[in-house]
Amino acid sequence: PLLCLSVLPWAAQAGGLSQKGTSEAIERASQRGDAAALLKVRAGLEADIKAGHPDKYGYYYLGLADYELAVIDDDEDKASDYIDAAEDALKAALKLDPAFAEAEALLGSSYGVDIGLHPMKGMFLGSQVTNHLGKAAQLAPGDPRVALLQGISDYKTPEAYGGDKQRALAEFRAALAAFDTYRQPDDQAPTWGRAESHVWLAKAEAGAKDFAAARADLNHALEIAPDYKYARRLLDKLPPASQ
Repeated sequence: PLLCLSVLPWAAQAGGLSQKGTSEAIERASQRGDAAALLKVRAGLEADIKAGHPDKYGYYYLGLADYELAVIDDDEDKASDYIDAAEDALKAALKLDPAFAEAEALLGSSYGVDIGLHPMKGMFLGSQVTNHLGKAAQLAPGDPRVALLQGISDYKTPEAYGGDKQRALAEFRAALAAFDTYRQPDDQAPTWGRAESHVWLAKAEAGAKDFAAARADLNHALEIAPDYKYARRLLDKLPPASQ
């Protein structure tokens, strides 16, 4: 059940967005690389929490917004601040619901971003990535975002430290298959990730020189999200179809 301390409906908070709308707004802003839109969403979430109406989803979406800001910001100091804030928000979500698989997975992935920004942290955060993603998979084995984030971890982690691009390829495919059967536990649960799964699968396919499959997946991503800038950029970088 939703652990909500508020007597107000969420639509009356966070700038009038429902929590499903918040998930979609964060995803669209991230796909466009629109930091201003992400900051606007996070400001509404933060205001609601400060007003004394926190629930697990409010903290989760605040963490997701900060996570995406960390990923798209080229300023390393700002990105570090955003990922630290994401970790704090996701830990707060897990305090309210220790079995919240989505928050477990995103926290594990946040530690992965943290390591990317500060490689020396890998010595003590690497196990946290593994532990949180592993727990998320146990809690929600059919969750597509859990599979996606596990795949991203396996794709980006060097092989010497346990990464495996072939395993990541399978996980991205599993994420897409899971989207076809997954049912949200409630209306406020996250909805993001299908287009992102196509993009990450395309990255893995291109790395394996399967350019036709990569092209198809990037086109699928753009059908779902026509404003997905990174998908368009990757598609433009692929060799011509004749090759």
